[in-house]
Amino acid sequence: MNVIGLVLFIVFALISVGLLVYGFTTSILEIRKKEYHDYNNTVRNLLYIGASFSISLVLMFVSIYWWNKINPKWYELLQTIFGGLIFGFSTFIGYNFFVLHYYGKGIPEKLDKKLYTFLMVGITVSICSLFLTLNGFADYINKENPLPNGISFKHGWAYPGRFGDSPNIAWYALCILAGAILVYFYCDHQFYKEYGKHGLIESTFFIALPAGIIGARIFYVIGNFKTEFLGQEWWKVFAIWEGGLTILGGALTGIVVGVLWFMHANKGYNIFLAVDIILPSILVAQAIGRWGNFFNCEVHGVEVNANYFAWLPKIILNNCQFSESEYMASPGNIFVPLFLIEGVLNILGFFILSHVFGKALRKYTELGDIACGYFIWYGLIRAILEPLRAEAYIMNNSWSWFWSLAFIAGGVLAIILNHTIRNIIRVKKGIMRTDRNEKWIKYGIIWSIIICLLAGTFIGVGLPLIFTSDFQVIQALNQFKIGILITAVGVCILAFLAISIPYIVRGKRNLKYAN
Repeated sequence: MNVIGLVLFIVFALISVGLLVYGFTTSILEIRKKEYHDYNNTVRNLLYIGASFSISLVLMFVSIYWWNKINPKWYELLQTIFGGLIFGFSTFIGYNFFVLHYYGKGIPEKLDKKLYTFLMVGITVSICSLFLTLNGFADYINKENPLPNGISFKHGWAYPGRFGDSPNIAWYALCILAGAILVYFYCDHQFYKEYGKHGLIESTFFIALPAGIIGARIFYVIGNFKTEFLGQEWWKVFAIWEGGLTILGGALTGIVVGVLWFMHANKGYNIFLAVDIILPSILVAQAIGRWGNFFNCEVHGVEVNANYFAWLPKIILNNCQFSESEYMASPGNIFVPLFLIEGVLNILGFFILSHVFGKALRKYTELGDIACGYFIWYGLIRAILEPLRAEAYIMNNSWSWFWSLAFIAGGVLAIILNHTIRNIIRVKKGIMRTDRNEKWIKYGIIWSIIICLLAGTFIGVGLPLIFTSDFQVIQALNQFKIGILITAVGVCILAFLAISIPYIVRGKRNLKYAN
């Protein structure tokens, strides 16, 4: 280890943090001005500070080479410098323009559009340039030097599993926290657009987040009690620093506690609108949190040939050679990056729920449907991916897999009840419009046919898989589990007849009375 390199790394890291804080302070002070706002001047200052931040960040990255006595190839050094400059600048600008765009008042419309454009571009460029920067270090990840998963106050860098000391500052925890904070600000802005007020979910955030962590630990302990905790010291069930959280349990607990608290703390606000905003965004937090599994080299799938994932950034590909439980993959192989697959599917689910069903198809949904869709989407993702994990990461007796099915069924049932109860209330209040009776019959018949066809297809494929299997639920995505999953989806689709058929019946009945 080169001490001078380490000192330079620390110095430039502190300078980078200081510039981040300075930029944030500049944005906040401009927003809080009660008199004349000079946003154009503020933006110019932020551009200068952002340039300084990116240079400092690059020098910090380059000092890592010196610190670890690495003699990089010219193209690796170029990737680090070029990628670091773009990453630093785009991240700094994106972060501060987010603050100005969403919280600033009285910003000229032309400038505000530019802020939003640079914000969106900055997010995309920041992610791409980060991988470009890290690729400069990718080939130095090996058996002796894996990617650290945090900082140990005793040993410096901490490494997953057998590679070193447990981290005192874990990247896993920072990933979870970063995801939660990002979602908080997104939801806060959505509430501001609805009610013209910031901070409505602040107390809910501080209550639901720790509740979710506690729930995630409780579900993990219950699911692994016989295999991991039975016969151990009693305090082991509380040893959360040793790892062991179940996202399904954390999501369920955090949502229940958060909903109850929001109803208590924000009387007069529509809880169904609130959950439609918050729950889909949890998928984004979970996608970011999953990167903690990447740094911990855990929750992988089975070994496969690395050529199947050759399109991945080299930093991901190389680090997926390691597993906290399986150690090293065979030469030429990697462990399937399930964390990345789940993360991408979570982001996709967020856009489908929030922007397709939440905006484009909003007139066909009821308040609360989007929130229920979160349980269906995430349950389906976990039901598919859970059995694909390496055996060491599958919970005892497929605990998480069965909870995934429960999420799907619960979400479907909640949507049906949501529509049914609301329609009953409308009928009793006499607010069902008779001029839509013919459309009710038409749409009811069309949707009933579509539902029956889809459900019949899934059930027709799933049942033969179940009854031609050996009925042994093993730790793999075997024929039995595939059959159960496909059949369950088919039954859930069929259950939506409970929504479409009543429209046909009600439409015919009202037409009869009208005649």
